[in-house]
Amino acid sequence: MTLTTIVPSALEQYRDTLGDEFVIDLVHTFFDDSARLAKEMEQMLTGQDTDGFCRNAHSLKSTCATMGAIELSKKYEDLEYRGREEKLNDLEHLVTIVHENLLHVHQNLRDLLVSDYKVIK
Repeated sequence: MTLTTIVPSALEQYRDTLGDEFVIDLVHTFFDDSARLAKEMEQMLTGQDTDGFCRNAHSLKSTCATMGAIELSKKYEDLEYRGREEKLNDLEHLVTIVHENLLHVHQNLRDLLVSDYKVIK
């Protein structure tokens, strides 16, 4: 499993109980929220806002897990922990890599919506 792998069964539980429309809305909300949180994290690096950085990393950890991006969720968990233990400046390169993988997760989720949920691109 790679950082950008999506485990479809994570969304299937929502689909089975709440339906396709709920999952589609959930994924679209994830796109918006995760992009905002990632951008804020980058700003918090510059501003040395450790609490905000760790809070956003925690939120991204949880939402990535909900979407089935388990390995990426683990990377955000690592950033959350390391944000408390290290200087934020030391994490800049790792944050960039993790956020690039978030963009790939977004694309994989779009592809999943098209193939499994018949959402038009």
